Amino acid sequence: MTTAFPFLSATGMVLAAGFGKRMQPLTLTTPKPLLKVGGRAMLDLAIDHLKAAGITRVVVNAHYLADQVAAHCAGITDSTILLSREDEILETGGGVKKALRAGLFQSSSLRAQRSNPAPRVCAVCESYAPWTRRGWIATLRFASLAMTKIMRKAQKKSKIKKETNKPFFVLAGDMPMTEGAAPALARLAQAWNPKTMDVLLLVMPRDKARGFSGKGDFMMRADGSLARAGVGGAARDVVFISAMIVNPVLYDEVSEPAFSNNVIFDLAESRGRLFGLVHDGACYHVGTPEDLAEANRLLETGEGWR
Repeated sequence: MTTAFPFLSATGMVLAAGFGKRMQPLTLTTPKPLLKVGGRAMLDLAIDHLKAAGITRVVVNAHYLADQVAAHCAGITDSTILLSREDEILETGGGVKKALRAGLFQSSSLRAQRSNPAPRVCAVCESYAPWTRRGWIATLRFASLAMTKIMRKAQKKSKIKKETNKPFFVLAGDMPMTEGAAPALARLAQAWNPKTMDVLLLVMPRDKARGFSGKGDFMMRADGSLARAGVGGAARDVVFISAMIVNPVLYDEVSEPAFSNNVIFDLAESRGRLFGLVHDGACYHVGTPEDLAEANRLLETGEGWR
């Protein structure tokens, strides 16, 4: 599968496994990503953003009310959805790591190659003893065949590794945003620099992000790099708003099965490789039923989220 951004994986991921406790009582019967904003499930809105960037192969993880998420995904026909069920809640980072280890970011053909390696021929070679001249010739032919298959297998492994190691999009399935002048994920892809970045977050100034309370998430420097703590007491002036590009190698460095993506952010920040891109559209952090009602009211009245 080819995309407009061949340096990125052709597969993206939407996180949809959480409990949505602050959204109760609505989430007692409905997973938060399936609640509607502007008449559509928030999960569908996230998948739309991936489609706008040319990504139509999407991993969706599920834990809480997973059967509902699975049934909803089964009804999506314009994208290929791969469901990653979690028997135990793995948090945001653990959910991504599980999907990576399951090979869900590889194409179906690559997964088939990994699952069905070329057969060994050593036992066949051994059947040609005693070592007659004719046996030697046959053995050499089978040895050549074996080496060819070994080389092809190595090439397949290299292709699998190359595809798996590509950076990829990860989106929250419960934080809707509207586009600005250009699709947000396309802007992220265009800003991605593998020489300097391991994580690139879509962010907004704290005072422009609807539905957020408290302090911001990061301080943003002039070069776009992010830090948890500002030098000289500088304020955390931006918030993370649901979408990112991440280098999958970071997930190999975390041994715990369940962990937050904040662990990944901290790893990248410690190496000076955590960056942000300011969203030029709008967003609404729908954390509570009141937030959801207000977000929908603003859309219905045409006021919008600006």
